[in-house]
Amino acid sequence: MKKLIIILILAPLGLMGQIKLNWSNEIEVNADRTLGYARPKIALTSNNIPVVMWAKRYNLEVYTAKLNGSSFTSPVKITPAGIKAFAQDWAGPDMVASGSNVFVVFEAEPHGLGPIYLAKSDDGGASFGDTFRVSENTATRFPTIAVAPNGTLYAAFMVFEPGDKDPHYAVSVSTDGGKTFSKDVKATGTAPGESCDCCPAYLIATNTSVTLLFRNNDNNLRDIWASTSTDAGKTFSLSKKVDNSGWIIGGCPSSGPSGIIVGDTLISAWMNGSSGSSRVMISNANTSDLSLGFNQNISKIVATSANQNYPIIAGDSRAMGVVWEEVNLGKRYIKLAYGTKGASSLLNQEAVIVNLDTNSLAKNPHIAYANGTFHITWQDNKSFKIYYRSASIDGFARLKEKSMKDIIIYPNPSNGLFYIDKNEGIKEIWIRDYQGRLIKHMTNSSVIDLRSHKGGLYTATLVTIKGELRIKLIKKED
Repeated sequence: MKKLIIILILAPLGLMGQIKLNWSNEIEVNADRTLGYARPKIALTSNNIPVVMWAKRYNLEVYTAKLNGSSFTSPVKITPAGIKAFAQDWAGPDMVASGSNVFVVFEAEPHGLGPIYLAKSDDGGASFGDTFRVSENTATRFPTIAVAPNGTLYAAFMVFEPGDKDPHYAVSVSTDGGKTFSKDVKATGTAPGESCDCCPAYLIATNTSVTLLFRNNDNNLRDIWASTSTDAGKTFSLSKKVDNSGWIIGGCPSSGPSGIIVGDTLISAWMNGSSGSSRVMISNANTSDLSLGFNQNISKIVATSANQNYPIIAGDSRAMGVVWEEVNLGKRYIKLAYGTKGASSLLNQEAVIVNLDTNSLAKNPHIAYANGTFHITWQDNKSFKIYYRSASIDGFARLKEKSMKDIIIYPNPSNGLFYIDKNEGIKEIWIRDYQGRLIKHMTNSSVIDLRSHKGGLYTATLVTIKGELRIKLIKKED
């Protein structure tokens, strides 16, 4: 018996069934129903401080609040006077954060005819400045936004041709922090038919690509597609289905996908109703050619009377989670599936209930993730409030760290700008010239800028949680 106990204690974390989560208490994000509670979104700013954004459906305003210790700050209104934002339970504004910058995009009323605006905070969501126009096109709806590690902003939105024809998603790009955006380009690639005109889309940006996930409508076949640009949003030449469930429906699902990119894998989550009930699906695909891997229900067992919807996924190479709303016999739950062994591990775990009050009318969950902690928010249509709860993975430090072989610096050679892919776990970066002289020292950076130095050979020493890694860099001659 003692020998058995020792084996269990020494077993690697993740091989003993589902990993334990340490949950926080529920925290009210906004208890003032006069400020609304619809479709909250959560993002993490510097030091992984959560910011929650939501909208009010009746006066069509948008608000944010950030976590300050054990409570959220007073809501900050970000819609300017005279502008109303489209907001419903199933669609509304979107938000992303990078460092101390928080970006919110929203569609101005009237729905489908108002322009897309962006509001920016540079103090972690404590205040917002003036709004900027994202597109001159006013026949738009359903904005979504993503920011690459190098700071490039991508905004996607649905565009209609004259006469409300050919609904499709387009993407605009900003390289100046959201002050100006490029002319939008069609981003739905070779998908047949048209985009599902009531289904929001989702953007994922890296330093080398931007991927749009959207629900397509090909004669009522409403599968999920991915479309990828590898030239910073100028063209979207790679488009494929990441969903082979073949859902045909004459009505509008009003539900879109979400996704993350981990290494060379695109992981997507969405709602599918081909079985007769709404179910959360998940798939993985290779980012280089969007070739599909697995594609199946995320839940092993779901009551036949239950319906699932609005899944959102977040995570990285060490852990990931998917949240969704689930309705069964009049009760509403926010559920979380999580794993630490890649996307396939999400399929092997029992989902846990997030909301403590199962008599509530919990809806529209959203999730963010960093450093072993899931941050989850949702709305409650019974109490007219927004709630937040976090869940930290027990023993997260013992999980297998990212291999140093996963770290990539590109392009190499370059004109002086080098980007670091998968830079999590890098503590310091030391740059030396060919004579061994130190010319640059950085911490917490995803970019190496040698544009002010002459062309030649340099050495980057990356101090990581696994040790040191040295990479030769070549700067092209000016």
